[in-house]
Amino acid sequence: MLSSLDHMTITAPSLEMGTEYVRRILGVEPQAGGEHPRMGTHNRFLKLGRKVYLEIIAVNQSANDSPSRCSSTWSASLVAGVMRPVGM
Repeated sequence: MLSSLDHMTITAPSLEMGTEYVRRILGVEPQAGGEHPRMGTHNRFLKLGRKVYLEIIAVNQSANDSPSRCSSTWSASLVAGVMRPVGM
């Protein structure tokens, strides 16, 4: 099956740190995203093209019983490219 890039993911210890990282590196402000209650994370987005975006994701420290854990010593970094099957 053929695929194309859907989005790239930056992880950070906090959404604020990830947003500042993108702001400093790219000089733009990502837009508000949402929450993933079952994963205990939340995110912000930056559109990179018609069908490609950058996702900043971090543990949501205010989420109840968050299964995700993050070390405060981590720094924001690009960690993955997520592919989309062609035709979807």
